[in-house]
Amino acid sequence: MQSAFDVINTERDRLSPWFWWMSKEVTPTKGRFLLFMMLYLADTKRKEMAYKFNPIQLYDEQFMIMVDEKFCGMIGFDNINNITKDAEIWYFISQKNENTGVASQSLQYITNYALAHDINRLYAKINTENERSINFVQRNNFALQKIEYGIPISKRNPKIADVMTWEKFLVK
Repeated sequence: MQSAFDVINTERDRLSPWFWWMSKEVTPTKGRFLLFMMLYLADTKRKEMAYKFNPIQLYDEQFMIMVDEKFCGMIGFDNINNITKDAEIWYFISQKNENTGVASQSLQYITNYALAHDINRLYAKINTENERSINFVQRNNFALQKIEYGIPISKRNPKIADVMTWEKFLVK
C-alpha cells in the first residue's frame, strides 16, 4: 500500500512550494514525517476539544483521499468557524491522480460534510502562482473574493506571497 510519506517524498519538489511542511527541511525522513503528522493531528484534536468547551474557538478537520486502497492525497478544513459558519479548505492530490476527477469528488464529499455541520461558506486561499489550484476552484464554482499582496500564506506557513481568496456559498 502506498503511504502518505511515499507520495509526499516522491512529489516534494512539486508540492513543497504550496505546502511548507512537505519541504525537505521539515519532513525529510519517514520518522520526521510521522512525528510532524502526529503533532499536527494532536494540535487538531486540541482545537476540537477547545471548541467543545468554548464554541467561539476555531478548529480543523482533515481527510485522507484513497483510490483503490492507495493514498493519493488529502483534503480538509482549517479555521472552521461556527459563528460565521465558514471554513477554509485545503487539498493536495498526487500527480498520478490529477485530472481523474478525484479532487472534485473529494471536494463534493467535504461540501456535503460542511452542510451537515451547518457550514454555509467555504473559502480557499491560493498563491497567485498556483495555476492548477486556481483552475480547480474555478471549475468547482468558487468565485474570486479578493487578492492580497505580500502577506503570509497562512498562520502555519509564514512564507510571503500574493494570495487570492476564493469562496463558495453552500446551499442545502
